[in-house]
Formats: sequence, structure tokens, C-alpha cells
Amino acid sequence: MEADNLRNGFPRRHPRGQPIPNWCSLKRSDEVEVCRDGRPIAAGQIDMLALDGSMVWILKEHGNDRALFLHSDGVTLHRRPAKRPL
Repeated sequence: MEADNLRNGFPRRHPRGQPIPNWCSLKRSDEVEVCRDGRPIAAGQIDMLALDGSMVWILKEHGNDRALFLHSDGVTLHRRPAKRPL
């Protein structure tokens, strides 16, 4: 049953928002999902962002590591809703 709720290792969520074509509109601490060919490949919080929007470092939500994504890699970023305090 648990496996039915996972897709590519990521829990199913509400439909994601529109892709963010201009990464300059993002800011540190934004929660994002990274997709390639419409499928999530990573998710987490933006740690660093190039001023020209050409790349982002993301603190991955499942683990203590970071991942670098270049705009030219052909991935899309989707802003996720802010987490609500408990």
C-alpha cells in the first residue's frame, strides 16, 4: 500500500504549480521540486541561486546533501507551497 503512494521515490502530492521559466524570480529558502520530462527527480529548499538565474543549489529534502542544477540542463523547477508550522 505504501508503495502505491510513491512515484520515483517521491510521495504523491497535489498537482504541482506551473513551471518557473525565469529562475531569477526564485529566492533562497524557496521550496521547489525539480522535474525532467515531467517527472520529479529532486525536491528541497534552494540554498544558492546564481544572480542570472542560470543555476541553483538545492538542499535535498531526503538526506543531508545538496544538488546543483543548471538551467541549460533542461530541467524545470516548480515552487512548492510553504510548509505550515505545526
